[in-house]
Amino acid sequence: PISRSDSSIGGEHATHDAVNSVGVSALVPILLKEIAVSLPAKVFEVYNGNIAEECVDVIVSPASGSLDPTTDVAKTIFQVGGQALSHECRQYIENNRGLISSGNVVTLGSGNLRCKHVVH
Repeated sequence: PISRSDSSIGGEHATHDAVNSVGVSALVPILLKEIAVSLPAKVFEVYNGNIAEECVDVIVSPASGSLDPTTDVAKTIFQVGGQALSHECRQYIENNRGLISSGNVVTLGSGNLRCKHVVH
């Protein structure tokens, strides 16, 4: 169930910190404000800030199937991630003969970002 929080999410920062099936903490961008979502054993909180500056295990980039940064969030992630992030994405596409299918994800390195990995 999704519930709207009546209380302030807090300060200038918000997080959507989730733990995936292998126990890795991931910061996922959500475009809603002051919303808290509770699922069994999971809590999602919304933060207002720059995802590319967060120090977490994983961030999720809304890049295209070709791993090109097509949204403002993805462009920011790639800008901060630098050439190392862009190069790894290009290498992945070349080595795997094309696009990532809709609904699939790939986890790659983070380049110059403060996180450990980027999920595309």
